[in-house]
Amino acid sequence: MTYAICNYCITKHGGIGAAQTKPECFNVNRARLCRNHLAKCPNFREYVDNEEVQRILALSVPEDKKKCKKSSDDDNNETIAIFQFLAPGVILSKRKAITKYSETLQKNIIKISKSDQDGVTATFDGWTNVKQEHIWGVVFLTTSGQPLIWGAYDISAERSKTEDVIRHIEKLMTDANEGHINIKAFISDLAGEYAAAWRQLRRKYPSKIFLPYMAHQMNLIFGEIFKESELHQRISKEKRKLVIMVILGHSPTLCTLGYRTTLKIRDHTHDAYVTDFCA
Repeated sequence: MTYAICNYCITKHGGIGAAQTKPECFNVNRARLCRNHLAKCPNFREYVDNEEVQRILALSVPEDKKKCKKSSDDDNNETIAIFQFLAPGVILSKRKAITKYSETLQKNIIKISKSDQDGVTATFDGWTNVKQEHIWGVVFLTTSGQPLIWGAYDISAERSKTEDVIRHIEKLMTDANEGHINIKAFISDLAGEYAAAWRQLRRKYPSKIFLPYMAHQMNLIFGEIFKESELHQRISKEKRKLVIMVILGHSPTLCTLGYRTTLKIRDHTHDAYVTDFCA
């Protein structure tokens, strides 16, 4: 995989060797991701005047044209041919029918979420798709356990900092409140930025529950245990909330995805970047 290192970060940190060790100084070598990095890079704004910054950020990249491109009949024929090969019995719906179904599905998700009197639980996670875009997905869980796909957002331009997590959570709260949806709990993985965000959000929103997925799983396990005895069932019903805080000590796992080879400097997209090839 090819990575691009910001030249302004290289200058700021005193060389390529220092910059390539800092995650905030490089990203996958895609023009749009490079532009997104420059939009948030303080070193870029430190060395370039504001007028030039705006001019550079306004430049179009190949990915912009791909977004604006409408699907042609050739694209549709290729899609149909693929499905006929993979699943000959499948009949593809027309685009208008899919659009109408999507709108109806979204309305049903909002309706079901609003009707949950006890409130829904928001679960989310991030992943990288085949286009090397970092996606943040949100799924609601109703009291009855029904999953509802709320949405997915492209956060490729962000660095997964605590303030970014807090901003997304608070925007999710605002959007839910506008739809009269009560979110009672938020569950995420054990990433460091989430743990730091939870500590701040617990103080700011004491009526909400913020849990890592492990604590949520333990809560569900203990909930099943409480169903095994009439006494336990009575105790469980009398308690409106069962919150189990689990503190687990664990050693970080080192996962080596590749190794850095000799640095090769090239200039493919903009003179603000050099590329670093990794195995």
